Amino acid sequence: MRYFRADKRDFDLGDPIRTAGQFQHKHNEMGKAMEEALSKARPAGKPNRSDCLMLFEDESCAKKHWSKMSDGKLYSVFVDEEMVLHRGDMHLAESIGVGAFRGDNVSDLSRRYWEGDLTESPCVEILTREGTIAEQIGTEQQRQEEFKRRYISRKDGPEPFQEEMERLFHPTPASSGKGGN
Repeated sequence: MRYFRADKRDFDLGDPIRTAGQFQHKHNEMGKAMEEALSKARPAGKPNRSDCLMLFEDESCAKKHWSKMSDGKLYSVFVDEEMVLHRGDMHLAESIGVGAFRGDNVSDLSRRYWEGDLTESPCVEILTREGTIAEQIGTEQQRQEEFKRRYISRKDGPEPFQEEMERLFHPTPASSGKGGN
């Protein structure tokens, strides 16, 4: 199966790709709070996120993260489906980080992440040990254009996830249900 990865490292076609094992050290305080909450809630049999390569199922989700990564590269990566250890919604993970950083109880959101529950507009990440580089996608100029499009010149309001995250923390009766699987 083909997935997508934003990464600062240089890879060639056919190269194996594994986690660099240092992403948790590069997190801001909100990211560290997210990882701590997910680690505490991790069920038996689920992998430690710090030992995994994180890839996106959807190219547009990968582009969102790639666009914020100066000197970053966007790759398509092949992964044998038997090597996928977990599928989770990155929007839930980001919500966990915001909530944990604010001191909110994020145990329900963490449980939902590990159960593979999806938000209304999911950004699915997979956890795996490794993949194989299929190709590099995009140029630095395209990355900068993507950043500008998403974060600087957006005139139609916030990204859909920003509105959804607000519903996760302040649900109305109509929006308090789970997303689909």
